[in-house]
Amino acid sequence: MYGINFSRRLLDFSKLHLLYVNYWQIDRFSAVAISGLLLTSFFVVAIRTIENRSDMPQARRDQLIGVLVAALVATAVMLAFPDVMGGGWTHYRRFVAYPYIWILFALAFEDFSARAFAAFATVGATTAVMLISSTIYREGTIREQIAPLAQADALIGSHCTVAAIPLEPNLLDEHQNFKWLEYQPFYQSASRLELHDDRVVLFNYLARLAPYPVHFRPNIEPQALLYRWKPMQLDNQVQKVDVQGFEARSAMRVDYILLWGRPERSLPPVRAQVLNALTQFDQIYESSGGVVKLYERRGVHNALCTANPHN
Repeated sequence: MYGINFSRRLLDFSKLHLLYVNYWQIDRFSAVAISGLLLTSFFVVAIRTIENRSDMPQARRDQLIGVLVAALVATAVMLAFPDVMGGGWTHYRRFVAYPYIWILFALAFEDFSARAFAAFATVGATTAVMLISSTIYREGTIREQIAPLAQADALIGSHCTVAAIPLEPNLLDEHQNFKWLEYQPFYQSASRLELHDDRVVLFNYLARLAPYPVHFRPNIEPQALLYRWKPMQLDNQVQKVDVQGFEARSAMRVDYILLWGRPERSLPPVRAQVLNALTQFDQIYESSGGVVKLYERRGVHNALCTANPHN
């Protein structure tokens, strides 16, 4: 279930996990470089303030102490932020930025040498270039990976029900190498199939979080009935697929199954469940390399489902 413990939060703060923009190795080095420089400088400033407090002008000393305390309070708030507020277990990471903002204010009180300023500028500029470069590269990767989704989209009828099943979080490229993306683009893009033709996509892993604004009705709730996820479950990988059970409990037919990944690479129980569900479907699309496949129900569809896909 959900819950990020204190040590994990402290680790994410110390290595500035918020800057892991694309979850790529280069981003992690960049984030650690920034956090290491800022945290070290902050402790140096704090120690100097304590040692030289009697020699500092009172107004300047009081202001600096106030900023130092604000940084510590922001850190405490980040470490104590409830998991179930604001959308789930990862939103406390957004609070990682606030202590570093106060740290920057604290550093503004210090008179650094020219070499120190050069170090700040070098690390900042290098990190910015690395993060922008990785973002551009990963955006291209994401566009490449979701291109088959648009092709499958053109084959899905109006007012139909689609069970999207992501089986491989990390897909292989043309050289059979993993494109390491901790962020899975399909998880976020599957709902694009609902943007037209009044379709129902039975995949929204965020909908099992209480603060999420849109939820399925309990009797057709696919997160629990189809994927067997628990409310507020941390793990969002597909480990169970129960199409027949969902149809029996919801009285709703699944008109299309969209597979993202290869069943043979999934866990044996999931592979068997998916192959069993596909016995009632015919394949109508396969992307290059077989990563994305679309299956249409054989026989009777839902009453409103038409065979006229969006053009």
